[in-house]
Amino acid sequence: MKKALVAATMAVGLLLASPGAAEACFTYCDWDPLVLVVTPSGHIVPVYDSVWTSSLLNLGVPLESYTAKRVYNSSGGPATAVDMTITTPTGLLFRYSYLAQVTTGLLGSGTVLAAVTILGATSKSDTSLIYFSLGSLGSADTGLMRRVISCLAATPHRYIVSKGPLHGEIELGPNMAGAEFLPQPAVLPHVDLVVTHGGNNTVTESLHFGKPMVVLPLFWDQYDNAQRMDELGLGIRLAPYEVEGGELRGAIDRLLGDEALAAQLGSISARLQARPGTALAADAIERLAG
Repeated sequence: MKKALVAATMAVGLLLASPGAAEACFTYCDWDPLVLVVTPSGHIVPVYDSVWTSSLLNLGVPLESYTAKRVYNSSGGPATAVDMTITTPTGLLFRYSYLAQVTTGLLGSGTVLAAVTILGATSKSDTSLIYFSLGSLGSADTGLMRRVISCLAATPHRYIVSKGPLHGEIELGPNMAGAEFLPQPAVLPHVDLVVTHGGNNTVTESLHFGKPMVVLPLFWDQYDNAQRMDELGLGIRLAPYEVEGGELRGAIDRLLGDEALAAQLGSISARLQARPGTALAADAIERLAG
């Protein structure tokens, strides 16, 4: 019997459902896109492809392809007329377990047509996982995006790429996965290094999660941010339009191999996370208002 063709539209979110909606230990729905299944008879059936995790801390972007097992009913017969294949953007695994299932209803409701549990998910190899983003404005320079992606594709590492508004014009390498927009704060805890334009948000979020940076500043505050990270030894500043592939790869390898830097960034991250700015600001406002 032919496998069903599944075409999914990514819909990342932070959704909470009751444990009964999925297996008991997986209670948080990370994403639940509508999927169109083409049956062997040619009918198109809309179903939902949900991904569940056990903790809010594990929410992210599930970026790995896999094939779901077929689901059978209590009598031993198949629960669906077709073999189901679940697909997500190809290439990467985060370091946690999750449940994926195809159901006839939203958020795991209705009939379960297919399900698979990925246990103890880890990286495919000993290579590092790197996040690459030039921001919403910088990524509109498709020539620069293609140039950097070409350099990164030649490395042994794996990449999550924020492709930006012109995502349809950006072709990723075989060691990459990405989308038009990504929930950056949810991605950064899982990566080992950040290649960035040096925008204020990305720099502060990278420090918050203790990630070294290769900074390719394009304009405005990015030059100052890049220079400061370089001077403090927390990252390496490179010229985006002049950097060669060997120089970029060398910077990445140098930062990844710096154990002292990793310890320093870990200390910075612990200090920042112990004093969350939003909570401190709210307390200060309440004191002033009181």
